[in-house]
Amino acid sequence: MMRDRVARPASIRRTVVTAALVGCAALTGACDKDSILAPNGSELTLVATSSTLPANGSIDVTAHLFRGGFAAGDQGATAIVPGVGPPVRDDTIVTFVSTLGRLEPTQAKTFDGQVTVKLFGDGRAGTAKLTAFSGPATSTIDITITAVTETGR
Repeated sequence: MMRDRVARPASIRRTVVTAALVGCAALTGACDKDSILAPNGSELTLVATSSTLPANGSIDVTAHLFRGGFAAGDQGATAIVPGVGPPVRDDTIVTFVSTLGRLEPTQAKTFDGQVTVKLFGDGRAGTAKLTAFSGPATSTIDITITAVTETGR
């Protein structure tokens, strides 16, 4: 009888350890797929379809994200030059924030190094500072949001 009691805890322990390892592997794989950020040396550039936006309108803003590339320096040394390499990996997450207006979506994944979001006016006039970031790469642009006039309604 003692033998059965000793065998069960070892068997249970193996099962628990195996389940824990499988669970960790599954969670790690899921996290890697969902949390891809731009690597060091990447450069992010924002381009808007317009530099002005009516307070009740919208514009598209596209983030272009490229990895750093290598360039030969003085005496043959190489250095990483931001943004001269290929586009970042597809599904790299870019987060967007703005001081004025509303962004949709506020976080998106790249395809071929690009991702486009919409900035909507929320009725207020002023300068919206729109910032996008992914990993160490960041960029900010200013968009002027103009007041709605009575003839514009």
